[in-house]
Amino acid sequence: MELPQMKYRGNSYQIQTVQFKGLNRRPEPADGEYSGCQNLTTRAFPRLAPRKARAAAEKPGNPTAIFGWDKLVVVADGKLYLENEEICKVSDAPKQFAVVNSKLIVWPDKLQIDLTNNEILEMSSEFYEDPSPLFTSNSIHMSSLPMVEREYQMQGYHASVGEAAPWINSFGYDAEKLFWDEETGWTSDGTTPLTPNLVSPINGESAGAIFIPKITVKSDGSYTYAVPAEDWNYNKPSAPLSRAEENQMGIFGILQKQPEYGYGISVKAIASFYQAGPAGVKRIALQPGDRVEISGSPIQANNQKAIRIAGVLKGTAPDYTDILKFENDPFLTPTEYVTLTEGYPAEKLVTDVVDHDSSSHRYFCTVTLPRAVLAGEQLLMFEKSFTWNGASFEVAEDSREFYLYDRANKTLVALASGSIADDNFDAFDLSFKAYSRETAALQVILPIPELDYICEKDNRLWGVSNKADNEVYDPQTGEYRHYTSRVLYASALGLPHRFFDFDGTAADSYQVAVASEGDFTGIIGYSDSVVAMKEDKVYRVFGDYPAAYQMYEYTIPGCAKGSHASLQIIGEILYYAGRNGIYAYDGSAPHLMSYPLGDATYENAVAGTDGVRYYLSVKEGETWNLFVYDTVHGIWTREDETQAVGFALVDGTLYLAAGNKIYKLEQEDGSETVQWSAHFEALIAAQQGD
Repeated sequence: MELPQMKYRGNSYQIQTVQFKGLNRRPEPADGEYSGCQNLTTRAFPRLAPRKARAAAEKPGNPTAIFGWDKLVVVADGKLYLENEEICKVSDAPKQFAVVNSKLIVWPDKLQIDLTNNEILEMSSEFYEDPSPLFTSNSIHMSSLPMVEREYQMQGYHASVGEAAPWINSFGYDAEKLFWDEETGWTSDGTTPLTPNLVSPINGESAGAIFIPKITVKSDGSYTYAVPAEDWNYNKPSAPLSRAEENQMGIFGILQKQPEYGYGISVKAIASFYQAGPAGVKRIALQPGDRVEISGSPIQANNQKAIRIAGVLKGTAPDYTDILKFENDPFLTPTEYVTLTEGYPAEKLVTDVVDHDSSSHRYFCTVTLPRAVLAGEQLLMFEKSFTWNGASFEVAEDSREFYLYDRANKTLVALASGSIADDNFDAFDLSFKAYSRETAALQVILPIPELDYICEKDNRLWGVSNKADNEVYDPQTGEYRHYTSRVLYASALGLPHRFFDFDGTAADSYQVAVASEGDFTGIIGYSDSVVAMKEDKVYRVFGDYPAAYQMYEYTIPGCAKGSHASLQIIGEILYYAGRNGIYAYDGSAPHLMSYPLGDATYENAVAGTDGVRYYLSVKEGETWNLFVYDTVHGIWTREDETQAVGFALVDGTLYLAAGNKIYKLEQEDGSETVQWSAHFEALIAAQQGD
């Protein structure tokens, strides 16, 4: 018998690994480390184990942003959802979120959603826009709705005594229940179509009635308005009239007042017109204490920033005129004014005709300029005494007083004046305009800075602005100062929409200019401070209230541009993606904890946490990786190539938004088949006899 000849196998090796130490992509990883892996986890440490399955959540598809609070916040297809309930439409811009005083802040949309009742408010908008508001020395009377046209006189109607023809479709008397949207059209609540009732624009009961006009756009861009679908039957029709001519521009009208008429008299219906908004979103109501910005006034002195409201009287139908009260008579209400179209030296100037006598003599007014004036400056004429900014100005009876408004010093300069009569005298072109109501589209807004990144800390909304030119309010002077540097802001306590409260209290807002080079790249509330980052700088603001705030600058690696979503706090450590790797910051110096991952450059990092693990979706060259860092054992693993849109932790469950779905991570009952692998350099070397 012959036994088969066995091949000589050389030395035999026995390798035993008792502890798996995670991913190490550097040369010569240690025993138990793997140079590459797929879908591994440290949950069974020190054993090697595949991750649990992901389970598709029954949430809106095509998510572009998610956020975790008591409920999961989802943005998908231009709509925002709380869990699966659609709340409102939002812009396509990338989203940031914060919660202040139970209010969910949606940025950059500047929306504030009350998480207790889902009420949606615009934090800042053109609260008031009125083509002809009324000023007094200490108040503004203007429409609480976005006004397009005030008291427009429409076409004439031939009325008969006791008759109410013609008839039009009306939609109630409450303008706050009228909405317009390109998708849903005209509705009463965002979904329910409007139901018309018949009224007559010359009927005594029609004041305040809402209708949708027919609009014709003229060549100069202005509008003409008409009552659509009118019926001249003196007997009230039994059914609504045709609505085919109603505009699809979101403009509605409110009948303002009733003209007097009699038999055979032609009258005109008078209405004011407003711009309707979409259902579901309301403007934050202005309150006493709010500081607002006023712009668009033809009287330059009345355009002011951060002026404090003393009181608000809400208007009601049919005119919806609010009265905003202010302190210390901050507004000028001249009888006439002129904005100079050219400059003049310091000398006497002759204005236009101010009066005629019975002999048809023309009387001209002269004013003496104490200094040279520039084009754009204003001369103001008053015919009665007035107060302004706490000072009194006297005007003699049957007289006129002229002033130059000094824009640089924001003061009134009195001008000497007189008159001449000369039939042959040619006056300078200084035609004064009568002033009663404003003639420009005045805007009153609650200003909010254009913030690039936001966070919540100590019941305030914090943010940083990378604008090249920022305005910072100086509470000492009551004026704005221009800075070419970036600025860090904090809202008033519990009021995320108020950034200009400077009343000397602990609830004040806070602003500080940051002069170093480079843009801010992220911000987060961390430990007992707010941390604002640039790529090579970290700023920390300590303190309990604005007067005690102190900011410190540290020249250490910060967050990489485009990776603000990587900022996550686990325990007392702040993790983030920097320009040269992934860092762990304990408040002293950041530690580079991505050394085992190699020297790759990471971009567009998005991170989340379950309270123990740091999940990081990051772009590496042209490849996406989903890494997981176990903060307890200090071990990296890699799951797969998932490009995450965002992460959110809700009620102990970590959600991942990727692709067109939202997933629950680490689920026992997930239907996903998890394919895993591990690459061990030491085992390969042993098999090769190295």
